[in-house]
Amino acid sequence: MHKHYIPVLRWRAAEKTALQKMGSKQKNLITPFIEVFMPQATVTKTPETRLEEQNSNFAGQLSEVWGKEAFFLDTHLLPQEYQTATTEYLLRSCVNSQLKVIPVLNFDSTEKLRQLAVNTTTNPSDEVCLRIFLKDLQNEDINQKIHDFLNSLNLLPTQIHFMVDLKYLDADEVPVYELINNLDIVTTCKTFFVAGGSFPKDLSEGFILGENHVIRKEWNLWQTLIAKLTKRKPSYSDYTTQHPIFYEPRTVSNFSASIRYTLEKDWLVMRGQGVLTPNSAGYRGFLANAQLISGSEVFKGPDFSYGDQFLQEKGSDLNSKPGNASNWVCVGISHHLAQVAHQVSNLP
Repeated sequence: MHKHYIPVLRWRAAEKTALQKMGSKQKNLITPFIEVFMPQATVTKTPETRLEEQNSNFAGQLSEVWGKEAFFLDTHLLPQEYQTATTEYLLRSCVNSQLKVIPVLNFDSTEKLRQLAVNTTTNPSDEVCLRIFLKDLQNEDINQKIHDFLNSLNLLPTQIHFMVDLKYLDADEVPVYELINNLDIVTTCKTFFVAGGSFPKDLSEGFILGENHVIRKEWNLWQTLIAKLTKRKPSYSDYTTQHPIFYEPRTVSNFSASIRYTLEKDWLVMRGQGVLTPNSAGYRGFLANAQLISGSEVFKGPDFSYGDQFLQEKGSDLNSKPGNASNWVCVGISHHLAQVAHQVSNLP
């Protein structure tokens, strides 16, 4: 069924809250694709210590924010020396907590990772997600590579969730439908979805103070695919309001007090000044932008999502506490999840 949404979400506070605050009807329309990455060092803790804490808390937090429904788990953003141990720990803890985890592999996954994905003690469901990228799709031997991959793990296509991840869509049109249409696996795999993202890395170039609009190229591409693909229509997947290429966050950053609000075909970006810029409104710039969005005709209303409720509350009281950067990232992601789930489920 292509009327389903698979958002790619990095395992951070903003994304966790956005998932937790979704309504049950909205949750039925999505399957989250969780990417685990290496935490940054703090004054008192090394990245390794924080990774251990993240691992030990993962199953409990996942259960709290998502429940017992299925989700994808990808660890490829971790440094390779930590991938095997982390993947094994997370899979075992999820199994012990009776969580429906689907491990994700790609062609570069090590033999140890592949075996963890098909071991009944770490993955009793026998379902695996194969994630391929544009460079794989452009390989003329891609069907043979997929065939060999499945054979090496004694897997059938019906056990595979198949993801084509196009990453950053910097062109207005990505001519991939013929390449995808040539894939043999799409007719028999368990699920099939195409991911991509077009939100810029940051707002430092090409954005003015105030109102900006960014085209959702991944949405346009998906509509082209479901119209042109003849073998099977893919489900929709994107990177929400985030850039699809993962970058380590800066330790100290004069980020702008900006809000990203997803519309039907584009993003509304209300850009504020840097929160550390002299003589700026600082974090209170978020409140002013919340007031502008919640008072506009594009606002969906406080009942649409947790993010919309937060926008209205903050926009209606400019003397309230402005919150932190993570709160406002959560606002954008929360609204985006609700908006896309609504769009996907209501297509003809």
